Amino acid sequence: MENPRTFRIDRGIGQYDFNDYYAVLGLPLTAESSLVRRRYLLIAKCLHPDIHGRSNSEKEVATQYLSKLVNPAYNVLSQERERTEYSAILKLLGKRLMKRNQKFVPLADMAQQYLLSSKDFNYEQTVHEIAKVQYQDLGQALEKIALLSELNLIHILLQEGYKPLPSSPSVSSSAYTSANSRMKCNT
Repeated sequence: MENPRTFRIDRGIGQYDFNDYYAVLGLPLTAESSLVRRRYLLIAKCLHPDIHGRSNSEKEVATQYLSKLVNPAYNVLSQERERTEYSAILKLLGKRLMKRNQKFVPLADMAQQYLLSSKDFNYEQTVHEIAKVQYQDLGQALEKIALLSELNLIHILLQEGYKPLPSSPSVSSSAYTSANSRMKCNT
C-alpha cells in the first residue's frame, strides 16, 4: 500500500505540478459548492480511524489520506474565494496547454473515451461512479485520484476547444467496473 505522505499524482492535472483538489474529493469540476461539504463529510467518515475491520497500518494510511489530501482539498474548495481562484488557475492551465498545441493522450481507457467521444460521454456521472469507490480500497485510492484527474484535465481541455487528432489510439469499451461487492464504506 502506497504511503500518501510520498504520493505524487503524475497524470491529469497532477502532471503539471498542480494539486487536483476536485479529484481528491471525487468531484467533477462542475460541482456546486453545496456538494463540496457533503462529499467531504462522506470521505471523512469513510477514512475515520475508528472504521471497523481495518488493521493498524490501514488506519494510519487512512489518517494520512485525510490529513494530507482530503483536508487540504476541502480547505480550498469550501471557501468561495479560494475556490474561485483555484478554478481560474485551472482555466489558465487549460489555456496554456492549448497554446502549446500539443497532443494529449490519456493513459486510462475511460479518459481516452471521454476525449474521443465527449458528446456521448457523461463526465459528471462517470466522476460520481468512480467517487463511490474512491476510498474503499486504500491501496487503489491514488489510482482513482489519478483517473479522476485525467478526466478533469480532459474536461478543461474540451472546454477550451481542444480537438483530438484523428490518429489517437482506439478506445476499449471496457472502461471502469466498480467493486461494489467489496465495499468497506460507501462514499
